[in-house]
Amino acid sequence: MLIDETIHQYKGKRSHFWKYALFQYFFRRSVRLRGQYFVIHNHWCPGYYHWITEALPRLLHCSDVVANRTLVLPESFKDKLYESIKPLFTGEVFWIPQNKNLVIENLLIPETPPFSGVYDKDTFIQLRQLYTERFKVPSGTMKKGSRIYVSRAKAKQRKVANEIELSSLLKKYNFSIIHFEEYTFWQQVAIMQEASCLVSIHGAGLSNILFARKDCHIIELQKAPISPDDEVDVLYKDFSALMGHPYTLQLCKPVQHTQSLYQADIIVDLEQLSTLLPFAINQE
Repeated sequence: MLIDETIHQYKGKRSHFWKYALFQYFFRRSVRLRGQYFVIHNHWCPGYYHWITEALPRLLHCSDVVANRTLVLPESFKDKLYESIKPLFTGEVFWIPQNKNLVIENLLIPETPPFSGVYDKDTFIQLRQLYTERFKVPSGTMKKGSRIYVSRAKAKQRKVANEIELSSLLKKYNFSIIHFEEYTFWQQVAIMQEASCLVSIHGAGLSNILFARKDCHIIELQKAPISPDDEVDVLYKDFSALMGHPYTLQLCKPVQHTQSLYQADIIVDLEQLSTLLPFAINQE
């Protein structure tokens, strides 16, 4: 049985999950566990955005009742995501073997938000306090400065086509060029704690604005809508507003008009960005 509260409620997702569940049942072997366990991840949580905005809030909401339970997490989360749960949970973890199902006797499943981008302000403010005050990283630890450009140059898709020219412009304004995939979770937190202005193409790296101080100015570079079916994605605009960050969106031409926002490389209008940067920097 699928429990509605454990999956997103987008049209068509229920049938998708039925197919996924049936595949898992018939083609994957199961590991049976006795005892009390709980789960915080969902189908999309290998994605950093979903982990930060959905898994961590779920863990926060149930943190007072899971002291005697074991957390179950996919084995693939161990290297990249495990460190991020330590402010909220220091108990035992059962690592789900790759390509295996679990059959669990007693499982606690916190509710998943019905849609991505559903933010509860009190929850995220509390998360920011936990990660940036109680576990505060000493100032200057990463020495990346207060102006950060998050590059996707090492990603497979959704990159800036004129990256060299963009980086050259930003360096004139004393921006550091950052590839978040080169840093541990806590190093990313440290970088964000010191940021006063952040420039980034649309992508999961912007989830780290959770850890930035309230007045950090966010400039998001995003593919401009081309067809009537295209829309501007407001996930990070709404998230910035929730966290108290000044926010500016610069829409950019795609290299391939037929590709979606989540695939297309973009060309940043450097002249337009040059008019935005002084305003953002003056707010520091």
